Amino acid sequence: MGEQLRGEFLAEFLSEYPNMVIMNDEAHHVHSGKTNNDEELVWRKFIKLLRERLVVCHKKDNGLFVQYDFSATPFFGSGTQRKYFEHIVYDYDLVKAMHAMLVKQLFVEKRLQLAAENLDFRVKRKKPEQ
Repeated sequence: MGEQLRGEFLAEFLSEYPNMVIMNDEAHHVHSGKTNNDEELVWRKFIKLLRERLVVCHKKDNGLFVQYDFSATPFFGSGTQRKYFEHIVYDYDLVKAMHAMLVKQLFVEKRLQLAAENLDFRVKRKKPEQ
């Protein structure tokens, strides 16, 4: 089944329900602009299609449609060229989130312990027989 058909099937199935809450983890990928061919990203196209289907299927009972985006990097660009997403409601500082153990943690202690060991990862090959 092609990508288009799977999307149609999923939109048809999900549009049976008048209420929809979408949660995007790593949402900066969804809002990162367009593809290399200057096309809108598939996920954004799908969300628009789903919303249109809900409006058609539930004309009078058009319920809740909400999209929550979660991202540790809610911006385009980098450094001084950052352009933050316009739809940010709350910005929870990444360092604060790390201290609160809400995000993946880096455990440098283990890396330092391994670095102290004399590990040799070089490939050892047998000399060809003559």
